[in-house]
Amino acid sequence: MIGVMNHLLHPDYFEHIPLVGNTIAQRLNGLSEVVIETQGNVSVAIRTLNEATALEALLNDIQRQKFNGNIDIVVVDNESTDNTVEVAKKFGARVVTLPRDSFTYPRSMNLGMESAKYNHVFLTVGHAQLVSINSLQAAFSILQDPDIAGVFGHALPSKNASLTENFIAIGNLHFTKSREAKKTGLGVMAATGCMIDKMTWEKLGKFDERYEQGGEDGALAAEILKNGYKIIDQPLIGTHHTHGLGFKNTLKQWYGWTKLSKPSSFDRDELVQRRPDINSDK
Repeated sequence: MIGVMNHLLHPDYFEHIPLVGNTIAQRLNGLSEVVIETQGNVSVAIRTLNEATALEALLNDIQRQKFNGNIDIVVVDNESTDNTVEVAKKFGARVVTLPRDSFTYPRSMNLGMESAKYNHVFLTVGHAQLVSINSLQAAFSILQDPDIAGVFGHALPSKNASLTENFIAIGNLHFTKSREAKKTGLGVMAATGCMIDKMTWEKLGKFDERYEQGGEDGALAAEILKNGYKIIDQPLIGTHHTHGLGFKNTLKQWYGWTKLSKPSSFDRDELVQRRPDINSDK
């Protein structure tokens, strides 16, 4: 059993990571202990579709944040038919509806950014959970440097992670120190856990809506670096985000992600074929 981690929201999620789970948890807890408490305001933009139960868990994580300022929450909902909207409103979140026949990944992200009240916007999805009580504070403090336009973290296993996903998480031992991202790649500024400076997002043309099936986050990251801004990899910004996929479907998922490096039109059926983590009704 992993010992008490005062600053981690879900220390039990690390118990099933082979060999290094306890080490990763200890390092993240240590990072959280030294977060600089800069005062200010942040927005959190969450993309959802029929995720009432998971969204409630995420909003509980947001409520537990030790943030020195105001937290504005906007939920971009893709016409959920469960009680996702009711859950969002129960936590005081503002809900913006994106019709299903108008959905693309970059459109949902741009809508979340446009609807955010504050300049520093944390982007995630309804089925993710935060790592630390200091996740938002860590991201916000880093973005006070005008040369830095984005902060992100890597995905960690959640409570539904498969054996395969927990074994893959061993690699997160290499991402337990804050560092500057010198180039883009899979996971850099992933929209499951990143914070972006809104003024820079607007200046660089927002998320490119040609990337209808995804990849718009990586494209914006490339623009950020191309224009001389910095991106910081801060492990505390990572989220617990896995889909319970076995070995075969995990490979299929990764293959699907590699197809997102170039713009492509949104085709729900084709996307589901490449991405086993996506339900056919989403």
